[in-house]
Amino acid sequence: MTTTRLADEMASLAWEVVESYEARVAAVEQIMESTHQMLDAFRQQREQMRVKLRETFARSASLRRRDFDSLIQKAIGRQEVQEKTVQENVRGYLAEQRALAGDLKQALKSSSGGGSGSLQVLLGRIRETREKREEEVKSLLSCFQRDHEKLLQTMGELLTNGDSVKAKDLKATLSVLP
Repeated sequence: MTTTRLADEMASLAWEVVESYEARVAAVEQIMESTHQMLDAFRQQREQMRVKLRETFARSASLRRRDFDSLIQKAIGRQEVQEKTVQENVRGYLAEQRALAGDLKQALKSSSGGGSGSLQVLLGRIRETREKREEEVKSLLSCFQRDHEKLLQTMGELLTNGDSVKAKDLKATLSVLP
């Protein structure tokens, strides 16, 4: 096998790696879109539960709407902060993946003469960075989803009490939420 042919095959393989990485970035973009849709769905569910609870408390005359709004806002406020953190982290992860794909392309262009050592170092760095950030984002999403489900569950439990639910029940429930 000639040196030229080997170099051509290495270059071809390297570009396949870039294309594969760009496909991964596209997959991350799809994950970001589905995460955004999930967050919207969570927000709508939470709002529906809040409205139902608010009306239940107002009907049972155990809590004024204004007082309910004040109490529930603490729990919802924590959820909103957590949601914003999730969105920022997912966007940051996507931006990092795009930048790493650009770095990889640039390294391939500059090492077309066969400098595979620096390319391997770059690939190792990219893999490490991606795996670390991927775990962070997955963990954050999992935590957010768990907390959101807990909030909906506790709000649902209050709703099952119907008109017999009291303000002290709401306060006790909100005090145990994360």
